[in-house]
Amino acid sequence: MSEDSRSEAIRRLLEGDPGIKTATVLKVLRKEGIEVSANLVKVVRHNWKEKRQAQERMKAREKERRRSGLEDMPVGGKRRKTNAEIDAEVEEMLNRFSEE
Repeated sequence: MSEDSRSEAIRRLLEGDPGIKTATVLKVLRKEGIEVSANLVKVVRHNWKEKRQAQERMKAREKERRRSGLEDMPVGGKRRKTNAEIDAEVEEMLNRFSEE
């Protein structure tokens, strides 16, 4: 059995019961005829939790952005200026200096 399908079987069990113990996962998969190591279960569980938590953080961040009216602002913070905007600012500064 390929590594992907074993990992998918572990993820399927985690989706059904996020608090399932490693030993229980091993027993259930052994009954299904899938041999996995305890280490694989732990690695898949860790990565699955990390991904799930990242998705929850992103949803919370988006909800806060919508609440505060910042939907059009990129997630990273301030919008970067385009080259045209920078050129216009430089031109304006040069005009101010030349007037003085």
